[in-house]
Amino acid sequence: MDAKQKGNYETIGKMTHSIPKTLKNIAILHSLVSNGHYEGLIKPTGFELKRKHFPNNFGIIGTLNNDEWFQVKSDYVKRLKYFAQFLNIIGIVIAIGLIFIKSNWIIAIIYFMFRLISHAYFKVKSEEGLSIFSSKFLKMKKMLGE
Repeated sequence: MDAKQKGNYETIGKMTHSIPKTLKNIAILHSLVSNGHYEGLIKPTGFELKRKHFPNNFGIIGTLNNDEWFQVKSDYVKRLKYFAQFLNIIGIVIAIGLIFIKSNWIIAIIYFMFRLISHAYFKVKSEEGLSIFSSKFLKMKKMLGE
């Protein structure tokens, strides 16, 4: 039996999770919100959930693909995502400007080291968010009798 016949929560590789769009799974997502584990909205084409934990800058986003499965990923919340993109653009412009204008490689190296560290932090935290979501999803699925 393959994953579609089982209808279970599946991991298709590193950091790629998918949930089949069934009435039970949508009810489980609603119960995650109603029981206070997450806050957010659930639509027929996807969902956006944020864990009710302070501080939490990461959200869970599920988008519906052509096979009627939700592709689940973790990302920054919208405000922080736009702020991080803005800071990234400003940092790149300043680093490249200092390299060409003053031939100062130290600031550019420090900036790119900071970017490398922040990217590693993002990967670790998003994997942690997906892990917490999947464990709560499976726990709620067992509670609801699947």
